[in-house]
Amino acid sequence: MKTETGTTLAPHDKPLLRAKSICQAAVDCWGMDWKVIAGKSRTQSVSTSRRVCGYLLRQRTSMSLEEIGVLCGGRDHSTVIYWVDKTKREYSENPAIAAMIKSIETQAEEIDRLEDSETRALLKGSRRTYNPSEEVEK
Repeated sequence: MKTETGTTLAPHDKPLLRAKSICQAAVDCWGMDWKVIAGKSRTQSVSTSRRVCGYLLRQRTSMSLEEIGVLCGGRDHSTVIYWVDKTKREYSENPAIAAMIKSIETQAEEIDRLEDSETRALLKGSRRTYNPSEEVEK
């Protein structure tokens, strides 16, 4: 959905985030490597982190259920639906989960802002622009 200013919004009226930012914020929050989060482990801490990550990817990106499943270790789209439904319930019932999700969202927003400002600075400072006619000879 687009706003009057042209900003794309996620399903719950917050600006979209990059999947990379959400994944990085999740890794930072839990102190786990992404390979662990997206891996095969079924321990509660790993499965909770994976489920919350899938929920945030669905809520704050334009990724499809299938894309989220692939990113989170090759899970099926129905697994992602389960993650979203369960996390929505927990969000309203468990203040600790709600606080964790808000913290990850805030961190992901900050990562996005930093990446945007760094990109703008690089583009602004760049004296050279890409010209497709300047192909590198092999």
